[in-house]
Amino acid sequence: MKILLFSFQLFIPLTMLIIGFLFSQHVPKTINPVWGYRTTRSMKNKDTWVFAHHFSGRLFKKWGLYLLVFTLLMGLILMGAKDIPFAIGGDLLYIPQLIVLFIPIFLTEHALRKNFDAKGQPITKTTR
Repeated sequence: MKILLFSFQLFIPLTMLIIGFLFSQHVPKTINPVWGYRTTRSMKNKDTWVFAHHFSGRLFKKWGLYLLVFTLLMGLILMGAKDIPFAIGGDLLYIPQLIVLFIPIFLTEHALRKNFDAKGQPITKTTR
């Protein structure tokens, strides 16, 4: 039972890694409202769309890997616990996972604001 519960705890880090690889390697060809890194800034034009996918893809891979290592270590620690402490510890593990899940989004939005103006035009060194 512990193995099954632990496998659920791996869902967020593995999803982050998969999304990271997909976004950084295979940017959706068209700006669309269904699949991809879809925020108001990222959907301004093709440049912001590609930038957001490459940037967020690298971050999702990096933070997903950190989170995977953290989750595996916590899982090894919790495996020795009795059933109730294991379940509580596993549930509490979702809190840092959800926090880390949003870090790439905030960093990507910051990078978009830093590199593109409100209309989605690249900011050059002379306009900064």
